[in-house]
Amino acid sequence: MKHNLRKYSTKWKIGILQALGVLLLLTAPACDFDIPEKFEMPTWFLDIKIPLVQKRYEMGDLSNPDYNIYPTPDSMGFQIVYEAEFPFTSLDPENLKIDFPPNGYTEVVIPATEIPGIPLSSVPSIDPIVIKPIESGTYLTEGERINLVDHSGNILYMDTTAFVNPLTGDSTCVTYPTGGTYCGTPFSFPITEKKVISAEFYNEVIAGVTNNFLETFFNTANDLEIPPLPLDEIANNVDLISSVDTLNIADGDESKYSTWIKNRGMPTNISGVYSRLVTGTEAYDDTLANHVSSGISNGQEFNQVKDLYGEGLAQLIQISNMLLVEYATPGTFITLYPQGNAEGQTPSDSMYLDFEIGFGIAGIEGIDISIDSVQLYKYIFVLR
Repeated sequence: MKHNLRKYSTKWKIGILQALGVLLLLTAPACDFDIPEKFEMPTWFLDIKIPLVQKRYEMGDLSNPDYNIYPTPDSMGFQIVYEAEFPFTSLDPENLKIDFPPNGYTEVVIPATEIPGIPLSSVPSIDPIVIKPIESGTYLTEGERINLVDHSGNILYMDTTAFVNPLTGDSTCVTYPTGGTYCGTPFSFPITEKKVISAEFYNEVIAGVTNNFLETFFNTANDLEIPPLPLDEIANNVDLISSVDTLNIADGDESKYSTWIKNRGMPTNISGVYSRLVTGTEAYDDTLANHVSSGISNGQEFNQVKDLYGEGLAQLIQISNMLLVEYATPGTFITLYPQGNAEGQTPSDSMYLDFEIGFGIAGIEGIDISIDSVQLYKYIFVLR
């Protein structure tokens, strides 16, 4: 059997080369190794690049309604809102029950506490007040009324009909205390036949004199001060009470404010009529009665009554009144008719006005007061 040596020579060559390569790898990089005294952790040094960003993010930009994140009204933030429908839930009536006593209320015994009262003896009495004409010694107030003319025949008045003295041929003229001189036919009151006078004569000698008297009379009466009620004194003598505000007027026929005026025989109206009852604590600011009239004609009466039951009188009380005789239109004439005249006119045989103004109370049934240092501002005390 023949062996081909050329065939195996190539394989030997490759094997030898591989063996030499291994020896070279083992010997060429060879180095010495030292045994360390202690174990040390390995460390590596690497270059790291970190990006830096400077940017501002608004909280509102983070809102997203799709995820229930909504911006706030000022757009400076956001809010998370969840919405849902809650299912109906019934409550057991037993959970809402409140037990009450069988009679529906609870009785609590509160011990009686005495509040200081106001003795009836400390409440002032108020006497009735009546304002009416009184005798003054002149024809103006004769018969306790206001006379516009003299009814005794002592004063002559002048009819416009001219009267000539048959002996002297002179007209009859009279100069009156008011300063005016008037000519005509003199006459006196009461009259029994029709008379005609001029408006100027009426205004000066009759209405003017009467109005001067009425203004003086009522201005004097209005200036008379009604003594203030001693309400402060009552409060100072009773504990707990800071002030007495009003005295409440009791029911009764005497509790009223009345005004009565009559025009008898005056050819012009009674005008400018007012009659008032006013009260108040520091000022006259509470009107209890106010009677007014624009005119009271010949033969007419004015009569008004205010029931004062339940009204309150404060510390200050004032009564004020006024009425005047209306003047005639200058340049005109006034006809005066006697009693029972054929024309059926309202007579002026006598000429006067009358009036009476009254104020009174049946008593005091209660007092309005203010209390010290409590939440209640006012009590009503009933007199005992």
